[in-house]
Amino acid sequence: MAVAAPDPSQTAAPLSAEQQALRQELEAHVKHLSTQLGERSLGRAWELADAADYVATEWEQMGYTLVRQGYDVGEVVAQNLEVSVSGSDLGRESIIIGAHYDSPPAGTGVDAATGVAALLAVARALRDSSPRRRLRFVAYALGEPPHFRSESMGSLRHARQLAARGDAVTAMISLDSLGYFSDKPGSQRSISGIDVPLPQVGNFLLLLGSQSAASASRILSAGCDREPQLELVLRTYAGGGDPPLAADDWPYRESGLPALVVSDTKSLRSAGSGRSPASVDWPRFTRFVSCLTRGIERLAKPPEAGAGAEPIPGSN
Repeated sequence: MAVAAPDPSQTAAPLSAEQQALRQELEAHVKHLSTQLGERSLGRAWELADAADYVATEWEQMGYTLVRQGYDVGEVVAQNLEVSVSGSDLGRESIIIGAHYDSPPAGTGVDAATGVAALLAVARALRDSSPRRRLRFVAYALGEPPHFRSESMGSLRHARQLAARGDAVTAMISLDSLGYFSDKPGSQRSISGIDVPLPQVGNFLLLLGSQSAASASRILSAGCDREPQLELVLRTYAGGGDPPLAADDWPYRESGLPALVVSDTKSLRSAGSGRSPASVDWPRFTRFVSCLTRGIERLAKPPEAGAGAEPIPGSN
């Protein structure tokens, strides 16, 4: 299912004043993490800690109460960081929005930085919202290989904590690589293990998750109905084999929780000048973060029962 497909015959409308400010915010986050800090890995422990402190400071300046969840990885203390907005009548149910702030060894991690930038921006926008469900924003340590799917993976630690406590999770949204687009025919390579093939032009963002997360994906995509120059593609895992494009959603799915990843599909897409802040499509990235915020707000504050709301797992 694809929604809000752009019309290539129309020139993109300029960003609104609010979106221009959002673009500046996103660009500052991405450049600080990927350019000023650079590699943020276990082998560069100071930079990894600096990245955690950067996220922590941003959230504290927004007025959040920060929870640091440290754990030992050899001689280094890795940290998951979490802030939340309490829910009202559905407050026992959580929506988790997460991204990892580390980079691959010997890399600057622009992909991950776009996810963290989106995480921070959405948290700022929804700081004073009044959700029915609890919003939990989590910045994970060590999501890149060689830590992916290992005991040192930050999101794996967090997912296990939730499962051990029996927390109710409506949806987990993993923000991965979000900034790369191409309008050239054939710029999108195929992917196996999903229900419907992908388009062949890499000008979309993919929302990919388990069947249990399909309703949440549709609600998130509906938040982008007012962005006609942005295309979202919704897919579900077909089952069997190694799930493609798995990121910080993987541990939650393994724990039986509804989870999805939002991604520009990374290496499956031709990105022109390569992975750097200069090759981020800032207008499209900004438009997405703007409408993602609306979608998360809808997911967190569904209409009352009987008001025509689409049912979500775990909802009343």
